[in-house]
Amino acid sequence: MKRINIVGIFPGRPINPEAQKCIRESQVIFSGKRNRELIPETNAQLLGIGTLKEFSVELANAFTEGKIITVIASGDPIFFGIGKYITEHYDVSEISIVPEVSSLQVALSRIGVDANNIRTISLHGRPVKGLAQKIRNNVKIALFTDSNNTPSNIAEYMKIFGLKDYTIYIFERLGYSDEKIGKYALDEVIGRKFDALNIMVLKKNGNNNTQLPDDNAFLRKNDNITKREIREISISELELKNGDTLWDIGSGSGSVAIYASLMDVDGKVYAIEKEKVLCGFIEENMIKFSTDINIINGNAPEALESLPDPDAIFIGGHPAT
Repeated sequence: MKRINIVGIFPGRPINPEAQKCIRESQVIFSGKRNRELIPETNAQLLGIGTLKEFSVELANAFTEGKIITVIASGDPIFFGIGKYITEHYDVSEISIVPEVSSLQVALSRIGVDANNIRTISLHGRPVKGLAQKIRNNVKIALFTDSNNTPSNIAEYMKIFGLKDYTIYIFERLGYSDEKIGKYALDEVIGRKFDALNIMVLKKNGNNNTQLPDDNAFLRKNDNITKREIREISISELELKNGDTLWDIGSGSGSVAIYASLMDVDGKVYAIEKEKVLCGFIEENMIKFSTDINIINGNAPEALESLPDPDAIFIGGHPAT
């Protein structure tokens, strides 16, 4: 056996023989409370999985002591699971992974939807900021929720950004005897309570329209706007990669920042604008085009000091300046 064995299990499914062997031969087993109820009796030392910091310390101690370790995970351990942390911090030669089906695979199989081109987003402990453009640019989206980013809160957020034309499936307690699957319109989710153990799947009704907005679509002051041709050339020259951070200094209507965010959906886009009225236009425009960027009302360079370092900078501003 390897020193660290990461075993996936899923409620309602038998534990496979390889996973059973890992559990049986381990000296230390890490498991969350819910999964502990699913594993067979063992003579190993049972430790919980608390915060990531607590887990990392206890795992390191057991590893240093030369113990044979099994970590119990839900479903596929390296699909938004604890396995990702372990594989990033320990040599792969010391690790064995025994996967189960993922919760998303089970969810999609319940409703007969294929996993091709589905965008999967975990909101566990993460801010919802920037989610709008990720949803806008995809036909199928799976969301892993948490106690702050509940289905109701996410649906309310979607409504603010005009993301209304979706069928929403919510899967509660998948695999358990009280499993529940619901199909909803957006407004039916707002204000409704769901079990904490849930997954959301969004399915666009009709074709996905990701057409970029024309100049006339932007709210602006005195026709001050970076024209479409300049926007497209500038963003192309910036060579933005998905996940990059962009500063749009002197953002005006926000046209460059909004364009960039629709291409760099996993990045962080900051629209820096000194005029409060224009910041209001930027906010209205980003809601209109279903994109959630960061608006900073202030003067450069002072307003830039607290921002994350950029990968690219666009400097706009009014002709007079």
